[in-house]
Amino acid sequence: MAFQDEHDAMSAAITALDPLADAIAARLETSGNAESLRRLTALLTAIVPHILNDEGPSMPILREGEPVFMLCGRDPVAAPLIEAWAYLRSGHVVMAQRSLEQVMSAASHMESQGSGDPQILSAFRIARDCRDYQLEMALGTGRASTADG
Repeated sequence: MAFQDEHDAMSAAITALDPLADAIAARLETSGNAESLRRLTALLTAIVPHILNDEGPSMPILREGEPVFMLCGRDPVAAPLIEAWAYLRSGHVVMAQRSLEQVMSAASHMESQGSGDPQILSAFRIARDCRDYQLEMALGTGRASTADG
């Protein structure tokens, strides 16, 4: 699919989600959960420009039930970790190793969140879900049995 066609398709999909976003916002407003609404708005504001940017989509089209993990730009390990992923995916293993060394260096200067921190526990659950999802894809079972391409 040409970039413009893909861009138009994603624009249409996002527009189609407007009623859902409105329903979520209304539910959050009536529940008095203004903080959740603020966080959801911030998340969508951060994500949508990266889905529809001038260079093509930078976020994959997610399959139903597929686990996702996000890093924020303020995380000291985010940039080198993302670079390591990009280098690995493009076959530049030596450059990936250098980026991973930067990840370790940044991590060594961070204050520990502790293994019982809810964010850390969630990250481990998502990692486990990713492994399970990949196994399901390999076996053609579970959530991944209906995943397209």
